[in-house]
Amino acid sequence: MCGLLLFFESANEATVAGWISTYVQESTGAATSAAALILAGYWAMLMVGRIVASRAVGILGEMKLVLAAR
Repeated sequence: MCGLLLFFESANEATVAGWISTYVQESTGAATSAAALILAGYWAMLMVGRIVASRAVGILGEMKLVLAAR
């Protein structure tokens, strides 16, 4: 079950990354460079979130972190 969840979560990241810059350009009329910066921010926040979560696991433990994320 965890493997299936991770599969879909990774596919979700890749899908969002594939269309987010086009969506920003089309919906807001932003320049290509602005859309690329938003996409870079998306990936940066994913990495920051994973780093914070890995530190939080060490402090809270796995079960408390999962329950806090609900």
